[in-house]
Amino acid sequence: MAVTGNFRVNLTLFNFSADNNYLVFITFAPEMTKIEDAIVHEVEDDVKPKTWKQRLWNVTKLVLKLVITSALLYYVFSKVHFSDVKSRLVHANYWWMAVGVFFYFASMVASSWR
Repeated sequence: MAVTGNFRVNLTLFNFSADNNYLVFITFAPEMTKIEDAIVHEVEDDVKPKTWKQRLWNVTKLVLKLVITSALLYYVFSKVHFSDVKSRLVHANYWWMAVGVFFYFASMVASSWR
């Protein structure tokens, strides 16, 4: 298989021991084309400083999110009886919890491969 074009070579050295034995990784990445380079520079040129109205709106949105989240968390946790939670945790079967945690992480690994 022949590959043509310009490539950027990245050389990475890792020293794993005091004997100065190095592990070398060499990677090849194609250089950006003129179109890709133009797109990157166009996006960089479009970045403009925010006005005070935009900053005020961003701060207002942040404050509203914090207030609504705090109010809803207070509402939810006001209905929870923590003595019941504590007694259920004391009498829980932790093997079933371990199985549940295992399957949770297995599903996370499986979903990351998609």
